[in-house]
Amino acid sequence: MLILPNADGQLLGYGAGRNKIRAFQGLAADNELPCRVRGTILTDPTQGDSQVAALAAACAEQKHPLFKISGAKVFVDGVVEGGTAYLHQPYAHKPDFRGEPLWEQEQLNALCRAADRQNLQIHIHAIGDAAIGMSLDALEFARQHNGQRDSRHLITHLQIVDDADIARFADLNVVGVPQPFWHVKGEYFWGLEAKYLGRERAEKEYPMKSFVDAGVTLASASDYPVQVPSPPLVGIMLGVLRCIPGDPDPNEILGPAERMTLPDMIASFTINGAYANFMEAETGSIEVGKKADLVVLERNLFDIPTEEIGDVNVLMTLFEGQAVRRDSL
Repeated sequence: MLILPNADGQLLGYGAGRNKIRAFQGLAADNELPCRVRGTILTDPTQGDSQVAALAAACAEQKHPLFKISGAKVFVDGVVEGGTAYLHQPYAHKPDFRGEPLWEQEQLNALCRAADRQNLQIHIHAIGDAAIGMSLDALEFARQHNGQRDSRHLITHLQIVDDADIARFADLNVVGVPQPFWHVKGEYFWGLEAKYLGRERAEKEYPMKSFVDAGVTLASASDYPVQVPSPPLVGIMLGVLRCIPGDPDPNEILGPAERMTLPDMIASFTINGAYANFMEAETGSIEVGKKADLVVLERNLFDIPTEEIGDVNVLMTLFEGQAVRRDSL
């Protein structure tokens, strides 16, 4: 996530992102980026749709194959642990409060319509079910006014989701961006989420398989630097298990019905991520004619217990056919 050089960036605590555009631009120009970076620029709720022209101009300036800015980043709400996620029903520990959105619906609608009209991709942070509903309403508003196109707008985190909204993701071709590293219980679940949301609602956190069954593209992510470390193999493992490895207690599984298959989890970290960034024609899978962006693993993930996937070593990483990392062991 980036911010414009002249933006304050302090509203959501991201002032330090001011120099990222120049940094990535320089690395790409010097051929020192061993990956493809696709960024979005943080929007300010106080500026409404008046900021879209500057966003579009910034995106147009960054067209290097290794560094592009695709559009707008929008925070619609906060987080459950801070009591700032926007919920349909009140918090269990604050029965008169259900959080507050950072945007009014009318403002969010206007921003999404203006950004979509400029062919910008919109990447939305939405934790609570009410925030997700607002986000879908705004993206639907944009489609109604601008017409349907291959926009691939994204909503990330998807912690508390209204069942009725899952089908809307598919209808609007919205990509879901979950963080499967969080799809377990443990101390965080019992110490915060179950208390703040209530046990029944907390047990339904972070659906994944329901999205896949509805035909929604899921592109798994880390939410770096919030989640550190964030090895994809650990994310793949936890998406399948939905519990801490080695815990035999069935009560510690977060939504057993939401357990993913191994092929679907691998796809969510590979080809679906490429699709989310409009790069599926050049990377994301091993096919003739694509870039040779590969990892070589020491073990076949389909031949080992799921609990061991997170411990598999990456022997080599290739970017466009060139080794950019080798295991030193």
